[in-house]
Amino acid sequence: MSERRLRVAVPSNHRWVHDQFRDVVDGLTWGLEQLDLHAGGDQPAARAIVLCPHLIAEAALPQLPSDAILYNLEQITPASQLPPSRLWRHRHWTIWDFSPRNIGRWADLGIGAAHLPIGWHPGLERVTAAERQDIDVLFLGIANHRRLAALERMRQSGLAVAAPVGVFGAERDGLIARAKVIVNIHYYPTSLLETLRLMYLLANRCAVVSERAVNSEIPPEYEGVVRWAPFERLAEACRELVADNGERSALAAAGQAAMRRLPTSRLIEAVLADAGAGNRS
Repeated sequence: MSERRLRVAVPSNHRWVHDQFRDVVDGLTWGLEQLDLHAGGDQPAARAIVLCPHLIAEAALPQLPSDAILYNLEQITPASQLPPSRLWRHRHWTIWDFSPRNIGRWADLGIGAAHLPIGWHPGLERVTAAERQDIDVLFLGIANHRRLAALERMRQSGLAVAAPVGVFGAERDGLIARAKVIVNIHYYPTSLLETLRLMYLLANRCAVVSERAVNSEIPPEYEGVVRWAPFERLAEACRELVADNGERSALAAAGQAAMRRLPTSRLIEAVLADAGAGNRS
């Protein structure tokens, strides 16, 4: 393969950023290694894949190498951390994005972006279900009014709900192991699917209930392996799944199998091949 070697970079020294995107960094690194494209520490001049370009200050952008790849992992809406008004400043670099819908936002400004979904890698699978699962429903994420309202409905229905704040690593994994069901609730009513979170949960054989809005963007690989429900029925869906051991087990097994069919190495290979074809045309 003639592609230059690549390295993965995160443009922030904040620990929470590195904790939040650790699995993406590990997955990209593993995928590049499988393709014999990963640059070791002795190759600092390798082409950089820069995660979360919205974290780069305007004044720091000129310092980026012209051949850098900016990999966006945020949804693009007027209220998000990467609103459409900030896209134009990234036009000089190659853009990768995790969401097909986001690709359209870039295209609206005449900026080409390639789709690189969140993929699976072996390091994701590190949680073993606890013998005693004393948490009915676990929620992981930043709280806002709509998420808190949904969780309160679950508590009122008699479910034991845990919604910790700012947990990562072993602490997060310990809670996941204790949970019968993990619930995914959109931060915004029209959110993109939180595939970074769901990939990890499904790879670890978790039973997941997720909100599905009218305009939700659901990758086909996730369709049959998550229990979907509109916002107003999330509590009911969680209660039903908590009560059904057989469905939880079947859903969890199907989810893990589906994620294993999305190795990061194959996804990277495809996006690089498309880029190469574009360069030859």
